Amino acid sequence: MTSAQEIAELHQHYAILRDQAGYVRQSRDVVNIAGPDASEYLNGQLSQDIASLEPGEAVWTFLLQPTGKVEAYGRIFRASDEHFVLEVPAGWGDAIHRRLERFLLRVKCEISQDSWVLHSYRGAKLPADCQPESTQPEILKAQVQWGDVIGFDFLGRQLTLPADMPQCSPAALDILRVEAGIPQLGREILPEAIPSEIGTALLEEAVSFTKGCYVGQELVERMHSRGSGAPRRLLGVNFSDEIFCEAGSQLYGSNPQGVQELPKPQAQLTSLVCSPRFGYSGLVLAHRSVSPSDVLFTAAGAEAQICSLPFTNSNVS
Repeated sequence: MTSAQEIAELHQHYAILRDQAGYVRQSRDVVNIAGPDASEYLNGQLSQDIASLEPGEAVWTFLLQPTGKVEAYGRIFRASDEHFVLEVPAGWGDAIHRRLERFLLRVKCEISQDSWVLHSYRGAKLPADCQPESTQPEILKAQVQWGDVIGFDFLGRQLTLPADMPQCSPAALDILRVEAGIPQLGREILPEAIPSEIGTALLEEAVSFTKGCYVGQELVERMHSRGSGAPRRLLGVNFSDEIFCEAGSQLYGSNPQGVQELPKPQAQLTSLVCSPRFGYSGLVLAHRSVSPSDVLFTAAGAEAQICSLPFTNSNVS
């Protein structure tokens, strides 16, 4: 169980990342795709319009199975005309590398995997010209808007720790991510999921509905054109007090305490944080019949209020 001292330190880091200026250092897997045909090849593999990216730009994108189910979700940078870098959480690079190589037939590009460093800079007092130093020439930059929290992400092989900015914990950054309702590969987005589970706004940030064909396009286009809802959707959840459950736990439509057989689950908890603003809060993948303001229950009988995303003072009571 997290101690009071640990929670106090976590909330101090959260305040720095939200109201002042700080950074979080994390390891990320990257898949490098380079060569004369890299742009054309990726445009047929990823859900975003890769060909229209200018060097230095980045977008979120899906890598899909031919059936339209999710293979991966990540951010792709155009490092130069013929070099692209697909960034994903640590541990996912190998599977994505293998998947992209599977369709690499008579294509002039090479694919390789590496481990890079991600510096996430956040805060209301963040200098507009902030940038880490590096022992390598290549630093990729992306602007970030998480609700009302702004910042920049820097990705590189080697990034020097900034001397004039406090380093904060990844757990504090995760609170900001959850509050803004930002899904993450391996938590809210898993293989075999349907892209539309993340909601219309985020889906349109990761999918181009105007470019040519790509692997898995048919399911995405059909559901979008018909306005079909996914069987599950991403929502927020707020608990009135400390709870004894963890990510992966099921939530139920009625209190399961005192019954011989558990009712059918209505939602799955994918992320759980202790927010200074909203208390114990998280993200859930909820059945499409579940709506904001509904109350679900943990297996231990604790109440869980469903809310829309992002978290705000108005939608969390």
